[in-house]
Amino acid sequence: MREFFSDSHSSGDFFSLLDSSTKAHTYVFSGPGCLTESGGKVIMKTILDHWNDAYDNAVFYGTRQELTAMLDLFPTLQDRFPQENRLHLEPLTREEMLYAFFEKAAQAHLTFSPEATDKVCRLLTKAYEQGRLSHWTAIDIADLIGKQLVPTFCQNAIKSLQDGLNAEADATALVEVKASDIDRDIFLRTDSRDADAMQQLQDMVGLADVKQSIRSLASAMAFRQNRRMLGLPAADRAVYHTILTGNPGTGKTTVARLLGKIYHSLGLLSKGNVVCADRSTIIGRYIGETEENMKQLLREARGGVLFIDEAYTLYTEHDKRDFGRHAVESLLTLLSQKDPDMLVVFAGYKKEMDTLLTMNPGLAGRFPCRFHLPDYTAEELMQIAEKLLAADQYRLTAEARSALQQAIREAHASRSEHFANARWVGDLISGGIIPALADRLASSPHAFDKATFSRIEAADVRTAVGKFCTKAIFPTRHRAIGFCA
Repeated sequence: MREFFSDSHSSGDFFSLLDSSTKAHTYVFSGPGCLTESGGKVIMKTILDHWNDAYDNAVFYGTRQELTAMLDLFPTLQDRFPQENRLHLEPLTREEMLYAFFEKAAQAHLTFSPEATDKVCRLLTKAYEQGRLSHWTAIDIADLIGKQLVPTFCQNAIKSLQDGLNAEADATALVEVKASDIDRDIFLRTDSRDADAMQQLQDMVGLADVKQSIRSLASAMAFRQNRRMLGLPAADRAVYHTILTGNPGTGKTTVARLLGKIYHSLGLLSKGNVVCADRSTIIGRYIGETEENMKQLLREARGGVLFIDEAYTLYTEHDKRDFGRHAVESLLTLLSQKDPDMLVVFAGYKKEMDTLLTMNPGLAGRFPCRFHLPDYTAEELMQIAEKLLAADQYRLTAEARSALQQAIREAHASRSEHFANARWVGDLISGGIIPALADRLASSPHAFDKATFSRIEAADVRTAVGKFCTKAIFPTRHRAIGFCA
C-alpha cells in the first residue's frame, strides 16, 4: 500500500525500510518541495527507477503545499496515490500537547513536582487558548524542553547543590522539576511563535485604518480555522497576497514583516520569515538569468513573505526586450496557486502601483488585500522620535523636546513628495542628534554617569537640525509660471 502523508514539518531525507518477510522496500521521502526546484525531474526519475510496482511501497510526507505542487508537476503520480491514501495530520489538541510535553520530559529523565505539573498545565492551556500553539508539533515541544526547560532546571539544580542542601534534598533537586524552574514565559514568551505580532502592529504609531483592516483579516482567518477544527464546514484557504502603497518611511517593510509573523502564528505560513527584493536583485543581465534569480527568491521565501519593493519597476509595457516581464510571468504561476505557503507583497508609490495593475490585468486579481499607508502627521513623527529615543534610553530635556518638535513641524510643512517620513526621523536621531551629543561631551568636561550620557539638550537638536533640515532634503514647492485664481 502506498501512502501519502501531509503534515507541517519535513526534513528533506530519503531512506528505505526493508520488509524481511516479502523482501519489499518501503521508500520514505520527506521534503518533497525540492522536487519542484531545479533538478527535480532528475530526482523523481531516480525515485521511480528504484520503485518496483510489484513489491515496493512509497511514503511522501511534507506540507500540503509541497505535496500539491509535486502532484501538479508530476501528474503521473496521481494514480499512484489514490485519494484514500492521502492523509492530512491535524494540529495537536491541547490534551495531546500536554501528553507530548510530559512524555518528552520523561525521555529527558525529568519528573515534576505536583506544583510544577499544575503550573505547566495552566500555562500551556492559557497559551493554547490564546492561539499561540495552534501550529506546534511534538518537535517544537521537544525543542522547548531541550532548549528552554532543561538548561534552566540544570542551572537551578547546580545552584541548589552549591548552596549545600542535605543529601536527601540533593537527590531530589537533580531529578525533580519544581514550579520555580518553570518560567511563566516558557509558553507565553513575547517572541513565542510570533504570537505578539498583532500587538506589535497595534503599537505602531498611526496607521489606524491599516491596523483595523489587518485585525479583521486575521480574525476571519482564525474563524475559518476554528470552524475547521470543530468539524464544521469552512471555505477553502484563501489567498492573501498583498499590495502596500505609500511614500518612503511610512512603514511598508515593517508591516510586511508583521504580516509574515501574524500569518505564521495562525498556521498559514510554515516559517513567517521575510525575503526582501527589488528590481536590482531580480532582473538579470542575460537571457535566463532573471528566471533563475526569481526561482532562487521563491526557494528562499517558501514558507514566508516575498517582499518586492518598488514592484512597478519590474514591468515595462512597451519595452518587449525588458527582462522584467519574465519575472512577472514567473510570479503569476505562484500567484495563481490556491495554497502556495508564501505571501507575496508588492510595495511602492500608490500612483505607480495603480498604473502597474492597470497595465497588467493578470496581476490585479491576484492581490485581494491592498493597504495604503498614509504619510505621518507632524505629531505622529514626534511620537516616533520619542519612541526611538526611549528605546535606547535617551531623555530629552524640556528645551530639547520643544526644539525637536518645532524642527519636525517645519520639516513636515515644507516636505517634498519624496519625504522619508519615519525613516527621516530615524536618520535625524542616529545621524544627527546622537553624534551631536557625542561631540558635545567630547569637547567639554562632564560627569561620567548614566544621566549625562542619556540627556539630550537643545544644542544637540539644533546642531542636528542644521545638518538634516536643509533645502536639499526638503525642496520648496515652486509655483508654476502663470496666473493663479
